[in-house]
Amino acid sequence: CARDPTSTSASRKLHTAPHLMTDSSRFHLYERRGERFVPTDWVRGPWASGTQNGATIAGLLAQVLDGTPSRAPMVPMSLQLQFLKPVPFVEFEIARRVIRDGRRLQIVEATLMAGDEPCATATLVRLRESAGTGPRAGSAFAANLPPPESLATYDPDDRRFFKMLDIRTIGGGFDELGPGAAWFRARARPIEGEDWTPLGFAMLCADAGSGLSAIVSRREWGYPNVTLALHAHRAPRGEWLLLESETTSAGNGVAQVSSRMSDGDGPFATIHQAVILEPATPAAR
Repeated sequence: CARDPTSTSASRKLHTAPHLMTDSSRFHLYERRGERFVPTDWVRGPWASGTQNGATIAGLLAQVLDGTPSRAPMVPMSLQLQFLKPVPFVEFEIARRVIRDGRRLQIVEATLMAGDEPCATATLVRLRESAGTGPRAGSAFAANLPPPESLATYDPDDRRFFKMLDIRTIGGGFDELGPGAAWFRARARPIEGEDWTPLGFAMLCADAGSGLSAIVSRREWGYPNVTLALHAHRAPRGEWLLLESETTSAGNGVAQVSSRMSDGDGPFATIHQAVILEPATPAAR
């Protein structure tokens, strides 16, 4: 049955996600006021100034879910997010509940509420971690990809999203159409006084796949994603994450974005986004 994740008995040993180290001088995206979150100007949406950026919403929901204590060390296997409607640029609450809290399986849900309206939901599935159990298998890291330190920073002047991240593009990119690849590192904290959890930062970056591999110009088209799903076999490690993305469409007004996410130790997750393609209105251009 569902329960408050903070109501666990004090006698039980709890396990929580680590946090990435962040320069304390860096800015933040949200502020807490009791149980509510207050957006800063950094999170205004790319499609309409009266809404919030879906990437920062995805990162924040993952941050909240990743902070849920568990009864045993857990691997974040699946995080699925649905945007029910654009999130208005107002204070909001995130209601979290644990659906299943076993020693091998934990399922946690979060719903973002703006007033009485649910705007986004997310579900995290974790499985117990047992180091040294079973063989290793999976894709090898692409050794020909250059490390982030060897690449120039992508830093356009006109978009807030790119100010909250240190981005080093490898191929393609946000100003070119077609598949793209880039390294990401945090410049901003998610919440005032709080560092990113690995999963929170991964979801912030995951949402960038649609822009990194766009098949239409954002000056002429809108392409907001309505779902974002991450499937992993381990938690991300380190401050740099690599995203390799490609968009496919049948020319029917929708598209699928498929991405692979890696860190310095190699690939750890696949990501999928469902995207709506719409010609931009004159006001949005």
